[in-house]
Formats: sequence, C-alpha cells, structure tokens
Amino acid sequence: MTGAAKADPEGLVLALARSYVGPVWFDVMQLLLITSQFACTLAFHNVVTRYQFALSRAGALPARLGVVHPRHRTPSASSGVVSAVACVTTLVVVALDLDPIANVYAWFSGAATLGIVHGGHQPRGDRLSPASR
Repeated sequence: MTGAAKADPEGLVLALARSYVGPVWFDVMQLLLITSQFACTLAFHNVVTRYQFALSRAGALPARLGVVHPRHRTPSASSGVVSAVACVTTLVVVALDLDPIANVYAWFSGAATLGIVHGGHQPRGDRLSPASR
C-alpha cells in the first residue's frame, strides 16, 4: 500500500476503487470527482465575484465592479473580471510550465494570507470607527 501511494499519490484512491469495487464504481467515482471539482470551482468563483462586488460598493475597488446586470441582478462585470483573471492565470501557468501545487498554490495562498491579515485594518476616511463615535 505504501509503495502504491508513493508511486501514484494522485490516483491511489481511484486505483484502489478499480481493484476492489470494479470498473463501474471507478467510473462513478471519477464522475463524482469531476462534478465535485466543478462545484468547488463554481463556489470559489462566486465567492471572489461577491467579494469584488462588495469591495467595489464600499469604494475599495473600481465602481464598475459594483454594478449589477439590469435583467439578472447579478454582478456580471465582477464575474467577467474573475473569469478573465482565471483564464489569463491559467494560460501563464501553462506557458511557463509551472507546477500547479509547488508554484501556483504556494504563491496564491501566500498572497491570500497577506490579504486576510492586512485587510480591514485601515479605516476609511468617510466612515467613523465605533471607538470614535
């Protein structure tokens, strides 16, 4: 088992499924894995879109990102920016032949950490903090 995990860490569970529960369950597991990945990607896209929308409405990002679609009432401009950034990032990663885990994940998790640690610590001039009221 340890040898199989070292030889193919990404495919270990699916390989075990094929060996122990048969090819049908292997296919079912692959389908579930793909739909789960799609759901995670869609959820992440939605979260980033809504954060951009909220930050735009608060004045921290360009106002255009805070506009909603007239018919659908969704932040479509913000969604378009998220999609464009994701596409450009993917193309750069592919063009530079970067490792998605070692390079991309490490860089963006570091950037996200800085955003979380630094975010919200500078009061805006047009709002009063609770302590100064």
